[in-house]
Amino acid sequence: MENEKKLEIVFYEPPMCCAGGLCGPSVDHDLLDLKETILKVNEKFDGKVGVYRYLLNQNSLKFMENKEVFDDLRSHGISVLPITTIDGKIVKSQEYPTFEELIGFIEK
Repeated sequence: MENEKKLEIVFYEPPMCCAGGLCGPSVDHDLLDLKETILKVNEKFDGKVGVYRYLLNQNSLKFMENKEVFDDLRSHGISVLPITTIDGKIVKSQEYPTFEELIGFIEK
């Protein structure tokens, strides 16, 4: 089990005022749902999944490191965000996956 590769989930997100996106005057329910989804995934997989969030305005180099994400962003602009990848492969774009969707992507 120790040599088991850790699964990596990355959320490539549009520009936001802060890392959580929850600091503005109104609450974005999609971001609250995402936070809950991430907590559930971490609990379900007990440290076997790494979850990362990158904001375009704060982590632009991370977007360029994934060719598929960068090509989508160049082709479609920021309207394609958020993009979710699992182990570098895009599994969903334009909206955040639900917990159930994410589990389905992971268990494929």
